[in-house]
Amino acid sequence: MTRRGIAVLAATLTGVALCLGACSTPAAPSSDSTAQSAAVPLVSRTAEQIVSALQREGFDADHPVEATDVNCAEAGCTQAVVTDRFRLLVFPSTGSAQLYADSQDMRQIETLAVGFAPVVPEAQRDRYWNAIVQLAR
Repeated sequence: MTRRGIAVLAATLTGVALCLGACSTPAAPSSDSTAQSAAVPLVSRTAEQIVSALQREGFDADHPVEATDVNCAEAGCTQAVVTDRFRLLVFPSTGSAQLYADSQDMRQIETLAVGFAPVVPEAQRDRYWNAIVQLAR
């Protein structure tokens, strides 16, 4: 083999070795915190669990009804529970909860939107709201 042939062969083998080393290196795991947090729900309780907790704490949450089919088709929520005093909707993201809550004059925390019946006085609304905020954490 000539010197030129050996040089070409050496360059080719070096290129192949570099490609194999670089191409076979596994991709580093994503350190993007938004991608990791997307799998973890922002509110760890379901709407039913929040309503049950409120009842255990002595709040009037009479006649809770699972209303996902009725409410969520239009609202875009993933879960809804309605009581005589309020309705609680769970959304897939904080953005969708915020948009819906703003359009319906509801209160919103994380992925929850809460609307109160007109008969509930403002002071009671605040009391319910504070308890719901605590339960959402």
